[in-house]
Amino acid sequence: SQTYNVELSYGNAIDAIFAGLEVNYFDSRSNIMYNTNFRGSLSQIEAIKMPNRNNGYNVKCNFSTRITAAATTINLAGGYMQSWSEVLREMALLPSAYSLITAEVGLNTRITKAIRIDYTAVYNRSISTIAHSDTSTIDLLKQRGDIDFIIAKKVICRIGAEHLLNTAISGANRNTLFVDASLRIKHKRVEYSVEARNVLNNSVFINATNSNSMDYVYSYALRRAPVVFKVRFSFK
Repeated sequence: SQTYNVELSYGNAIDAIFAGLEVNYFDSRSNIMYNTNFRGSLSQIEAIKMPNRNNGYNVKCNFSTRITAAATTINLAGGYMQSWSEVLREMALLPSAYSLITAEVGLNTRITKAIRIDYTAVYNRSISTIAHSDTSTIDLLKQRGDIDFIIAKKVICRIGAEHLLNTAISGANRNTLFVDASLRIKHKRVEYSVEARNVLNNSVFINATNSNSMDYVYSYALRRAPVVFKVRFSFK
């Protein structure tokens, strides 16, 4: 196998500007393939001696800056990955391709001394193609926002929400919204916190992904609005 990697970075601490670029190429060859045999609800993985190849490239970039006058930090990132490989279907090797596009934005700002906001959004588009015809495309959007209310110097109340959109899922589970809240109190070397999770009482979470060979769907049963109390100690 061969891997080549190039990284470029820029940093200006005075103007609070930072950027980076990374390019990666990989080429791997193997003499072993794995085939899955299904027998009812059971599956058996079989190793087969068969030459195959997996190669591709990956490009990533990022940028961040701090706007001091607005007490705001902005983060941007993006990337593109493309790979080619072979999959085993009924003892025959079929060409497959997989691509992934990513884009991310992050914002951290302080409106007043008592209110702080964090927001991130990540978009992914993954495309899987087998034998130049069987194509699977999934768009995934994940957003997270948190608001901190600094009631006193050592008392912080946080309200957060997370939204997920997955185009491979139909019905009401295509969009999912989670809400949580917490209260933290620091007293000398001890921190007390109360966290309420899954405030909207979501009972199930379904996620779908794909790869160069298969699509996957996961279903998770969730607990009903748990409340957690924590105590942390610092010995410093």
